[in-house]
Amino acid sequence: MINAIDSFLRAHFQMRKDSIGAHSPQLLESMEYSLFNGGKRFRPTLSLTTVQGLGGEIEKALPWAAALEMVHTYSLIHDDLPCMDNDDERRGQPTNHKKYGEALALLAGDALLTESFLVLGTYYAQDKALPHLCALLGQASGASGMVGGQAMDMSFGESIDSISQIKKMHAGKTGALISAAVEGATWLAPGAETWRLQLKNLGDQLGLAFQIKDDLLDMEKDPRSYIYHLGVEGTQKALADVHSAATKTITQLPEGCRTLHSFVASNASRDK
Repeated sequence: MINAIDSFLRAHFQMRKDSIGAHSPQLLESMEYSLFNGGKRFRPTLSLTTVQGLGGEIEKALPWAAALEMVHTYSLIHDDLPCMDNDDERRGQPTNHKKYGEALALLAGDALLTESFLVLGTYYAQDKALPHLCALLGQASGASGMVGGQAMDMSFGESIDSISQIKKMHAGKTGALISAAVEGATWLAPGAETWRLQLKNLGDQLGLAFQIKDDLLDMEKDPRSYIYHLGVEGTQKALADVHSAATKTITQLPEGCRTLHSFVASNASRDK
């Protein structure tokens, strides 16, 4: 599936090369630098696997999967900026702003975000799923989702004093786009609306599990981490509990969705 996602993305940007390049060839280069910088493609692969499990066609879902990856990549570019996390390296290479400068990195992130909606509008122009997918992606990536969670992270500083605050922050910052990846599949597979609530719950559970695992890998005693409030053993138990809940949710879905167990297992075993 990763190959299919990358092939779609490369074909799309090849098609857009003259249009974007007419304004700034370096902008296109900056966008592609981060988009093809060795990402795991977790969110689009999760969405395509869900579509397939629901009996839908992967080819139809590829534009949606690509849009998810563009939004995720934009968020990483902006997170790395000096005004945010101020990171010099990502995936073993210089961050976008270290290679292209802060201004172009900012614009590359902006361009990837807006390009994601262009992809949806172009490839689903005649599909009744279009308004639902646009609304879902906007909700997940915007002020009440990913951006809102990031704003909470910045405003909290050292003042977080409860797990509920951390969960709310990460439900937006990390979980919203993961949840949208799963829920969006229900608009692209025939008859899948029956499972929308269960799949949204699963997406929320996977998003939470992903963040808890990140905290265990980082092992930082930051007030914004689960380890700070629960300790290592408590955080490990929290991860086991949410993995168990996700596993139970998957058993309530159609037989084809059993493949989603692999995402629970891979999150438990990942080392980065």
